[in-house]
Amino acid sequence: MLHRGIRRALPAPVLACVLILWAVPVGARGPLHSIGQIRHLAPAEAAEALPVELEAQVVRCDVHMFGVFVYDGTDGIYIEREEDASLFLNVAAGDIVRVRGVTTKGGYSPTVLARSVEVLARKPLPSAPRLGPEEINNSLLDCQWRSVEGRLVDMLVSPGLQSITLMVEMYGGVYKVHLVLRPEELEKLAGLMFTRVRFNAVLGTVFNEDRQYTGRVFFCDSASDFVRVGPKPAETGLAEIHELLRSNFDSDQLVHVRATITHAAHRDIYLRGSRASMKAVLPEWSEPLAPGDVVELAGIAWREPIKPSFRVARARKVGVDAVPVPVALDTRTPIDTRFHQELVRIDAELVNVGESYAPSQASPEEVRRASLLCRAGGLLFRAELKAGEGFDATRLRPGSRVRLVGICHLIPNDEVSWQIKAEGFMLELGDPSAITVTKMAPWWDAEHLLWFSGTLMACLGIVGAWVALLRRTIRKQTGIIAEKIERESILNERQRVARELHDHLDQGLTGTAVQLQSCRKFIDKYLGAVLDSIRTSARLAEKHDGELAAQLGACLQTIEADVERSRQGLAAVQDMLGYCGDESRRAILDLRSGLLERMDLPDALKASFSPAASRFDGTIDVEVRGGIAPCRKSIERNLLLVAREAVANAVRHSGARTIRVVLAGSPALLRLEIVDDGCGFDPEGAAPAGRFGLQGLRERCMQMGGSLEIASSGKGTRVAVEVPIDGRKEQDS
Repeated sequence: MLHRGIRRALPAPVLACVLILWAVPVGARGPLHSIGQIRHLAPAEAAEALPVELEAQVVRCDVHMFGVFVYDGTDGIYIEREEDASLFLNVAAGDIVRVRGVTTKGGYSPTVLARSVEVLARKPLPSAPRLGPEEINNSLLDCQWRSVEGRLVDMLVSPGLQSITLMVEMYGGVYKVHLVLRPEELEKLAGLMFTRVRFNAVLGTVFNEDRQYTGRVFFCDSASDFVRVGPKPAETGLAEIHELLRSNFDSDQLVHVRATITHAAHRDIYLRGSRASMKAVLPEWSEPLAPGDVVELAGIAWREPIKPSFRVARARKVGVDAVPVPVALDTRTPIDTRFHQELVRIDAELVNVGESYAPSQASPEEVRRASLLCRAGGLLFRAELKAGEGFDATRLRPGSRVRLVGICHLIPNDEVSWQIKAEGFMLELGDPSAITVTKMAPWWDAEHLLWFSGTLMACLGIVGAWVALLRRTIRKQTGIIAEKIERESILNERQRVARELHDHLDQGLTGTAVQLQSCRKFIDKYLGAVLDSIRTSARLAEKHDGELAAQLGACLQTIEADVERSRQGLAAVQDMLGYCGDESRRAILDLRSGLLERMDLPDALKASFSPAASRFDGTIDVEVRGGIAPCRKSIERNLLLVAREAVANAVRHSGARTIRVVLAGSPALLRLEIVDDGCGFDPEGAAPAGRFGLQGLRERCMQMGGSLEIASSGKGTRVAVEVPIDGRKEQDS
């Protein structure tokens, strides 16, 4: 719709130019020449460093020449510099300047970062529109040039900041006006105190971190801009402090009061009259005053939330009185508003000692203050004093009873609007002598109890840790001793069993074998003679009696068959005795040697087959693969016995030339392989009489919870055993 309207209203060439300008970005259309254009930029747009070239008049220079405020007759803006300190060196208020630079998002509104400043001319400062009451808090008027009217009520000189801060009352509030410090102008400003003045100023803005307006401040170039617009205030005679701001009192007149100073803190002094007390603010140029001085002050009464204060135009010391006696403050009864700003004395319990920070009137630096939290009559209050020399916070122990002397400041209850009620108070102490410890807190307080408890707990923790470590060490040593005793007991028992086996079983088996051998020889000799006699009798009977010869022949065959069976049975018994003898001797050797008690399984395998390899007409190799984790002794013992049995079978029966023993380990299992190149055998066939080797291998594998695999052919035999080392139920025996 808009494009069609433009096409109907404009010729084609003009329309093309408009569209081109519309499509070109802001930065490509050249620099900004208007303050209004810059101020209407959004913060994100202003942060893009858009080029700026504008002409305007300087209306105020920064104190430290960091920047200037300029005004083009309609809008104002702040121009700041980069690192070049000489950029505004020759610039003064009234100069017409050409500024080239870029935009920045600024603090509250967009500003210009100057790259070059050229002074074109100098003119008087422009006339400014009058600031009305409806505009004073209008946030849109930031950096505007305005004519302001109000009553000058205070002045603060800051040599460190090279500035003067004036307090101007206008439209029901008090606002700060900042000027550059020029000592020759102080006398003029002092003469304007408490009069209505008019001046031109830049409207500044107090804002928070979210760029939100929170207050108004004014920037003026010189005291020469201030013009009195009304007569000097009339002066009245002496008045009592309690008579100020009554219904018949003219607050615009300078009034005289005479009172005694109870407390002095830089420009703030506290006075005591015949019936009331009051705070007074001295002018910057007043002479120092001290408690006990009787002074006559000329100034104006100033409205405060609880009672009036006094802004002094002139102060004159007229005498010296005794140091005022503080008034006793009793918190058990409602606090009368007449105690506000009065010098009081109070007995209280110290709850805590802390610190606070507050800006100093004499310098821009913050002053560290000691803050005492106290309790009196069930009411908590704070007492503060400057934490300088002479104040020792270590002598103030929480829980002590203290007597405090200071100025009482009541805290009004804002919820009650029709009359003044105090909901609390705080004390302003003059110096450390205002604090007197009447009763020191016992050492055994909460802090020390906590410290003692913490130390005791730490000691108990250390003792507990030491006891636990000692118990762990004792348990470990006890385990080592028990293991050693058990090992010695096992070794002794093994030696005893070996002796018993050798003295009884082995010798008995050996004696039985010898006797059996003798029986075989006797049977062979006796039966041979008997058989020869029967054969001779059979040959003689053939000549005389055929039937007898036949009977003798049949009997001979029967006897020969029985003899052969007896021989085979005796041979089997002898072989079985020989096998049992070998097994008993092997068991005795194992019990005697105790290899696994002195070394691990790989070393025990190597030690077991080294003697056999020397007696074997071949080679026996032992190979260990992977990490062999320690496992139960029963597993290691059974694996060692399996290896011995398999190697012994290979040596005895296979005729092998090479025997290889491989032990491989992993986190989950152990694998033992015995491989030979012998003649092999049939693993599925029946075992010869008196041979129990294969049955023993299977029983040992079953006891370990493992598996046995036997593969044999004419080219050799492989015996493989796999034993899991985790999750077994089998226990050491």
